[in-house]
Amino acid sequence: MKSSVQMPTPLGERPLDERPLDERPLDERPPSRPNQPSTVKEMPYALFSTIPPERIGLNGEYDHNGLSKRVLAAFRESVAVAEIEDLRVTQRGRVVILMGRLPHSQVLTQLTKIAMSVNGTDTVEATGIRIG
Repeated sequence: MKSSVQMPTPLGERPLDERPLDERPLDERPPSRPNQPSTVKEMPYALFSTIPPERIGLNGEYDHNGLSKRVLAAFRESVAVAEIEDLRVTQRGRVVILMGRLPHSQVLTQLTKIAMSVNGTDTVEATGIRIG
């Protein structure tokens, strides 16, 4: 037969089951999210359901520098290789950055239009371009 009498607790303390969770020892706390993974490594899914356009690689895979690679591929299809041999293409997020030397300003205008037509490009920076 169980007794309904509770044991007295020290002055100022609550019985164990009435204390807030953060005051209980870790081994007495219920799991906070029993069906949720506790670390990022255990997460069975990506944080994004799709790849951001600026991170899509040449073959549709995730690539941190995917936009600059796709822009460079578009340049190679549209412009003579000799005109862009001294050109370097990088990216900062959705911004395409052109650096290097081009033979004339018409090539820069053409490259800017091509870069803006590539999915994921917001702007084109050409402050690092030398003409001549």
